[in-house]
Amino acid sequence: QATGPGGELDTEKMEMLLFLHGVVEPHFTEEHYGALREKSAVAIDSVLQAIIDLAGLSRGAVDNAKRSFRD
Repeated sequence: QATGPGGELDTEKMEMLLFLHGVVEPHFTEEHYGALREKSAVAIDSVLQAIIDLAGLSRGAVDNAKRSFRD
């Protein structure tokens, strides 16, 4: 869902989808996300970082997971 016409990753869309699916309550729509992003991109980025950390998707979590696999 977060790819552009050529199949490349659309990071803005990926971040929006991560926010919309990662925040359970209150429920946000794409319109809400756009308004919030315009009001405070820093706040949105903080929420996105928390979602990434909680989901185990941070670079550190990925590196730790890689180290746990045997060669």
